[in-house]
Amino acid sequence: MLAYKTSIGENGRIIIPARIRKEANLTVGQGIIIDLQNGELKISSYNAKLKKIQETVKSYTQDKGSLIDKLFELRKEDQNNE
Repeated sequence: MLAYKTSIGENGRIIIPARIRKEANLTVGQGIIIDLQNGELKISSYNAKLKKIQETVKSYTQDKGSLIDKLFELRKEDQNNE
């Protein structure tokens, strides 16, 4: 794990060291998510957070078929009941 000392600048800006940006594939202007958990800041890129969410959803839906197909089925049922 990489750990660096940095500081908070004007307007609450945090400088993320180049090595960490490179390891995390962060680029200028890229969206990030900052979570506060038990007094600790956790910074993730949108892509990393999305991947984690997709993996979580997949673990709940594994062996249950396509979520898209299920959504279409539910939508057809709703239309038939209208």
